Amino acid sequence: MGSEMCIRDSVAYLLGISQMLKVFLSGIFFWGYLRVFGNSRGTASIFALGYAFCAHILMRGSWIAYPNETVLLALWLLCFELFYQKRDKRWLPLATALFLLNFSGYYTVLYAGIFCAYAFLRYHSNYRERGIVEKRGGLKFGASYLGSLFLGYGMASMVIIPNVVTMLKSDRFANSVGNIGEGEFFIKLKILETAFFRTIGTCLLYTSDA
Repeated sequence: MGSEMCIRDSVAYLLGISQMLKVFLSGIFFWGYLRVFGNSRGTASIFALGYAFCAHILMRGSWIAYPNETVLLALWLLCFELFYQKRDKRWLPLATALFLLNFSGYYTVLYAGIFCAYAFLRYHSNYRERGIVEKRGGLKFGASYLGSLFLGYGMASMVIIPNVVTMLKSDRFANSVGNIGEGEFFIKLKILETAFFRTIGTCLLYTSDA
């Protein structure tokens, strides 16, 4: 009886320790990302601390899964910069697969767009600063990057596909689609605005309109 209570109490401590590790790991990964990006150690340290102790991981830390997004996104950014700056193609597919394996079908679709948009803006902002336009280089980078992204999605496909199918069959998704009248080809701007701000906002219960 005493050993069972000891194990039960240890589980609660382990849950707290795991959340602490997520905070530290998110800061370490983000520090590495900023260093590979080209920032100094001081600058990287300041922003890594700000990232590690951001509202997302602190306010939503009471849910075990939510801080995973902060940690794995920092890891993905680090692997992307290794891919982009160092031409190291080994880690980006693994980071993408690890990211997707921890989330639902909604995040799978959402971050597909975010990953593509980030890579596009990162590439073009870099060449805009240098005043260089290289179409062939852009096509080569785009093909290589999309290949790595698809490889990561393929590695996680056994989990992704059931998650997306479950999301499409859910009552919540069906009710959302059913609210759109027949013949409407465009969702109202207010609906898109609300969905966007709920994604990045701190309204945990989603009780407001924005």
